[in-house]
Amino acid sequence: MADGLPSELGGNNLSIGATPLHGQSLLAGSGDTGAGSSVAVTFAEEFASAPIVTSSNTSSDEGIFVSGVTTTGFTAQSATASQVFHWQAVGERTA
Repeated sequence: MADGLPSELGGNNLSIGATPLHGQSLLAGSGDTGAGSSVAVTFAEEFASAPIVTSSNTSSDEGIFVSGVTTTGFTAQSATASQVFHWQAVGERTA
């Protein structure tokens, strides 16, 4: 890891559009809404402020809705149970 980002992602050289991620963290993962239609996701590291979180559903055409984003995690919700999803969070890392 270099500056909070895995080296395979380019460390400080990773860019989104034309904006370098210097001083930022990019976390990613996957989950499953399980028997209910929502699941709490906890980040592996805390952000300095609430990050931008995106998600995509991998098990159907139904969407995954992200809510309650904080510095430590978010809630992923689906219309039906047992929806598998991937997520990404980008934001300012803590000092």
